[in-house]
Amino acid sequence: MRTTDELFLLLTTDDGRLEGMSQRGFGLTASLLADLVEAGRLHLSDDRDPKAHLVDSSPTGDPVLDHGVLRLVQKRPGTRLSSLVADRKLNPEPLVVVRLQGAGVVGHEPKRMLGLVPDRYPTLDPGPEAHVRSRLAAVLAGAQAPSRGDATILSVLQGLGVAHRVLKAEAAGGSS
Repeated sequence: MRTTDELFLLLTTDDGRLEGMSQRGFGLTASLLADLVEAGRLHLSDDRDPKAHLVDSSPTGDPVLDHGVLRLVQKRPGTRLSSLVADRKLNPEPLVVVRLQGAGVVGHEPKRMLGLVPDRYPTLDPGPEAHVRSRLAAVLAGAQAPSRGDATILSVLQGLGVAHRVLKAEAAGGSS
């Protein structure tokens, strides 16, 4: 499971709603960019607001990563990371949902009331999210070093200002 998938699960309540007031799209875009760096497709400069350079534009075989690569091909080289995170067209949420639905992890309840009630993605299999939460609880307790994916998830949650809410039980030493 990619970081984007794990972050989607953390930012979605069990009944399928958006967790709090988080900006799930920004978070998923940031984690997509991190997944592209991890896959060796994107290089970030060492600047304070890094510049992104696409290293390899060939297909990866992963629909979420390929979506990111195709969008980045359309950007000029050296685009700032902050601009990419804010690019709504880079948001991989629809593809992440399809992957998680295909794996039987989440379902889909379409918009209701003329679109005033947004789509919901209720949890069908709580196992994958429980595994992620268990791993993050161990990291937060200092019992385990964070993987690159764990560090990405924690950084994105902190950047969105929802880490304390999303990982409340894990930070307190409990589990959800």
